[in-house]
Amino acid sequence: MTDTEQIVGATVLRVRVLSGKADTIAASCAKPPDVLTADVVLGGEEINVVVTGAPAARDRLLHSCQGRNGVMIEGGNTDI
Repeated sequence: MTDTEQIVGATVLRVRVLSGKADTIAASCAKPPDVLTADVVLGGEEINVVVTGAPAARDRLLHSCQGRNGVMIEGGNTDI
């Protein structure tokens, strides 16, 4: 499967985090196999995570990142 085929139908999660915690949370969010990338943006206050798969996968990812790190401020998503 090419990169283009993989990203069609994916969801971009925008996760705002406490200052100084973005790298830790991005590394944690990038571990599941259905995550294509987790990039720190906005000076380390937000992470953009590209997730393939069903909405349930997105929800589990947000919940697990919140639970492991406890520093998420808010999350939102955009379907590609």
